[in-house]
Amino acid sequence: MKVKPISGNTVSFSQLCENVADDQAIVTAAAKEIINSTFTHIQRALVGGNSVATPLGKFKRADRKARTGRNPHSGETIKIAAKNGVKFTPNKALKDAML
Repeated sequence: MKVKPISGNTVSFSQLCENVADDQAIVTAAAKEIINSTFTHIQRALVGGNSVATPLGKFKRADRKARTGRNPHSGETIKIAAKNGVKFTPNKALKDAML
């Protein structure tokens, strides 16, 4: 499927909502609620430790272990705390569309 690019450096949330509203022939407020709901459900799944597969790719929780590092200015060894993050892996269709 050929995807039509949107011009500009960054697509704002408002622009995304307007584009979805135009595509689906709904009001922008309804599109905003749908998109917010989608992101909320993705967030809940990730917080619960689950992965989320979408048409664009897969979101996974990335648990990073505590480690030691170096302060680049002083060279001093520092402790870096464990933290949780999110990893996104694009699917083949998205990778191909980016070519």
